Amino acid sequence: MQLVPACAYDSGAVVLFDFESFSSWANVCSLDLTQSEAAGQLTKTYQELLAIVAPEVSGVILSPQFGFDLLYSKPDPCGVVFGLDQVPPSPTKTTVPLLSTQWTQEHIRHNYGVSKLRLEYDPSAHDAYDKQQMILELYEYAQYIGIHFLIDLSTPQLEDAESPLVEALKHIRQSCHGVMVNSLDSALTAATVTAQLDNLWLARLPQSEYQQQKEYVRMVMENGATGIVIGPHSFDAGLLTLEAPSNETLDPHAVLNNKTSEHIRDRVLELTRLVQEGFLQTSPAR
Repeated sequence: MQLVPACAYDSGAVVLFDFESFSSWANVCSLDLTQSEAAGQLTKTYQELLAIVAPEVSGVILSPQFGFDLLYSKPDPCGVVFGLDQVPPSPTKTTVPLLSTQWTQEHIRHNYGVSKLRLEYDPSAHDAYDKQQMILELYEYAQYIGIHFLIDLSTPQLEDAESPLVEALKHIRQSCHGVMVNSLDSALTAATVTAQLDNLWLARLPQSEYQQQKEYVRMVMENGATGIVIGPHSFDAGLLTLEAPSNETLDPHAVLNNKTSEHIRDRVLELTRLVQEGFLQTSPAR
């Protein structure tokens, strides 16, 4: 199943750039959020990142924390996935997610977007049924108003790492249009995810060396992924340090220096190329 055309390439492949995790991006940017000016700097960094990556990716994930400001500075061809849950997230991983009041699924429909919910899900936990009911209601309403609904899934890390994920997919696969999953440990696990889902799934890039990330993209695409999610954990902490190198004067109106901007653009371009190639090579089997 393909996302609305605005959030996928013409081929059907998907590459999303995640602006949702405020604190994680602050770490990548070496910003101390206890400082009053840090939030303003991070907002400006987001705007510059958006200008760099939006022309290359198929869509971006936006957080209610920044509201519609980023949406209005986004280039038209780039699709949008709107996070539904509050940021920061619910106090504990065992509670049912709290929905943001910043925007609703109706707002998302009016902006031709896709809705998404972050879900910490343990199939054996006492709150699993409540979470199932919540996502089912969100999915049915999304169906009713004509938008797509994705689940950004996290499951417990156990010795038998595959079991919670497989069980979770069985529980939620009829209540969403697609799933985002965290780092997978093998091609077999990726193939298992594909076998469990009739709809699309996206793999979040792991926090690892860039060469390993490229191998990871090849692996998940070869085993049925629809695409990837590039987020703050895709970059080394401090990569976006807001300082100019010694041979460059930092534009006083810019946050990112030219070298950093080029580095990010080049990396995103290469990752999107790998996704497109992998998707087209395996498309007859999809």
